[in-house]
Amino acid sequence: MDKFEIRVNPSGAENGNAWMKICQDAFTHNEWRSPSKTDYECWLKGIPVFEHYFLYEKENGNLVGCISAALVESGNLAHIGWFFFQPQYRGNGLGTEFFELTIAKEKFREAKNWALISDLTMCILCAFLEIGENKCQEKSSRTKSSLTIRRIIQGILINNTVIAYFLMDKFEILINPSATENGNAWMKICQDAFTHNEWRSPSKTDYECWLKGIPVFEHYFLYEKENGNLVGCISAALVESGNLAHIGWFFFQPQYRGNGLGTEFFELTIAKEKFREAKNWALISDTERIDYYVNRHGFKNAAWTYSQVQIPTKEIQRDTLKKLAETYAFTGTNLVSPKLLENWQHVFDYDRKFFGGMKRDKYVKTFLEHPESHSKIAFDKAKGHVIGIGCIRETSTGNLVIGPLYADSPDIAERILVDLLLTLPWDLNNYEIIMATSISDNTSLRDIAHKIFGGIVKFNPDSGQALFTNEVIEVPTKDVYGIYTSGLYVV
Repeated sequence: MDKFEIRVNPSGAENGNAWMKICQDAFTHNEWRSPSKTDYECWLKGIPVFEHYFLYEKENGNLVGCISAALVESGNLAHIGWFFFQPQYRGNGLGTEFFELTIAKEKFREAKNWALISDLTMCILCAFLEIGENKCQEKSSRTKSSLTIRRIIQGILINNTVIAYFLMDKFEILINPSATENGNAWMKICQDAFTHNEWRSPSKTDYECWLKGIPVFEHYFLYEKENGNLVGCISAALVESGNLAHIGWFFFQPQYRGNGLGTEFFELTIAKEKFREAKNWALISDTERIDYYVNRHGFKNAAWTYSQVQIPTKEIQRDTLKKLAETYAFTGTNLVSPKLLENWQHVFDYDRKFFGGMKRDKYVKTFLEHPESHSKIAFDKAKGHVIGIGCIRETSTGNLVIGPLYADSPDIAERILVDLLLTLPWDLNNYEIIMATSISDNTSLRDIAHKIFGGIVKFNPDSGQALFTNEVIEVPTKDVYGIYTSGLYVV
């Protein structure tokens, strides 16, 4: 909204011809809407609690649109009135934001019930709501319809912007469905996302690990009611310790973008009661979406970006791996399967070093010892402490992904990777590529890949960006050769 100016209840002199212009423009686009030229004056003089907002573009002074709100003198009813945006300013979420700012105003807080007259094409708002509850009551006629909006929750302050939340009545949300309930939705959404952005490729078990391993976690699948189409999804997770929450796996099918629905879905998620204690939000953004998160939601860039390495499996020569493994025989490193660990505390402590000192123990254990994860923990033989963690698993797109791969040095990372490939319980011939997403500060992963696999390595620099709303957590970026998953945590 920093590109726009709001004028509240301007007098006729201040307002100039704005009221007449907005009415004439609205009539042009919808001729059943035709207020009188004195309506605005009567509202100003005759309604004790009333506000009308005219929105102007600062750069050129263009009149963008307007909206009114009025509190009835008796009772708990408030009305939204004369909500109109010029067509060229629609479809970018601005109108939704303007609407939400209006009904969240302090002077209308006592309203327990909201009403408005909607064009049929706009009759899509649900109530202020608890997730999963549709409190919208709709009455339709041939020419117009009225919508009664019952207030369930107050607007809340996020990043200094008062916002409220609506869902379209054409959609249904499933929250944390089990694998059985979910069917193939997780696999489909991941495959569709990979089609549009191939560096995004979580494993087929990620969703299950999030459900089981993160105490405060919600994943929403959004479906279109009429045809059952999967529209998109989003995840949110609160870290076990600390005030950090993550947005993860936020993806909408292309045909459902550009109408503000994704923005509403995002804002609805971060406003959930169970995430209120979070003082800091984090996410991984595709490069083309960075400006959206920064300008709309107040995120700021971390110092690092992400790079991806992709290796064709046909380039992996087992004889080469064996020769490399022989050179490690007398090093001071011991590699152990998580299934053989009796004490996980060393692993948890090591993970916190990479995660700003915060705790995510249950997730780490769930992830590394999952039956469909192939993991190794590297210990220093002399001192007995952890010096590296590695895991390979199958992606939702039928490939393999390395992650996490944390190590105190490139030599340790190389040894973990070679051992994982040599002991892999799956036939490499069944997969086309192995990929890993590392932090761009770590240039060693690329060198290791060239050493092990030769020159046939695809490298995608700056594939994504870590973003935070508050402080950026401390991460030893040069020791991160592969993050857990591009679908949730930033590392």
